[in-house]
Amino acid sequence: MKIVGRRPPRLFNNAQILAGILMLMLPLAAIYQSFWLSDNRNLFTPLVLRVQSERIDCPYCGGLGTLRPAPGATNVMMCPICFGVGGHYVRRLPGRREVLCPACGGMGRLWDADMGYARYCRRCGGRGLIQVLEAAELPADDGAAPGNETAGAAEP
Repeated sequence: MKIVGRRPPRLFNNAQILAGILMLMLPLAAIYQSFWLSDNRNLFTPLVLRVQSERIDCPYCGGLGTLRPAPGATNVMMCPICFGVGGHYVRRLPGRREVLCPACGGMGRLWDADMGYARYCRRCGGRGLIQVLEAAELPADDGAAPGNETAGAAEP
């Protein structure tokens, strides 16, 4: 007697069939991609930024990167301002007028004598540079100096 409605067992399930198709398609996609990249190489030119960088020696350790606690001491400790490097590289972006931060001298870190440790400079945000404002960007002044009410007043 024959059983009606029953299918014979399948050799592969759906996941195995999909994996086989992908195994055939991936090498073809890689070959196509290599041909496409060779034709469109100009789209992938590297981005080159012209950035000027200058090294600033650490004023705290004198560019050595190490500190001696007392004259003649044999033990040496790492400089907390430059982290033992001896200086800091400052990168100036083209088209921006920037000068070294007068608070930290371009290092980006200051020694806080009250707290007893080095902290990031709040004025430049740890970058070492501050942007120079043009005269047109400065806030408008009405001519009256603080404490001098007659400077902006009209003469009788």
